[in-house]
Amino acid sequence: MGITKPGALTNDILTTATDEVASLSNKDILILWAGANGISKNNTNEALKYLTKFMEEHKRTNIILIHSLHRYDLTTISCVA
Repeated sequence: MGITKPGALTNDILTTATDEVASLSNKDILILWAGANGISKNNTNEALKYLTKFMEEHKRTNIILIHSLHRYDLTTISCVA
């Protein structure tokens, strides 16, 4: 099963994921790709806070966290870089 939420912030993604993870066990794998929109809004610390809390609360499921890709199209002083 796959769920996408283009444009959503990390907290919105994790709220949806929380409902889905409730039925998963240690034999399941959740692939989570979140945080890019938080970075683009210079809100990385908040996104990391939500991700850390989510990971701690769902230890019985195997979670693979995909980090945001580096942006090469931005200036070095950009808050997004």
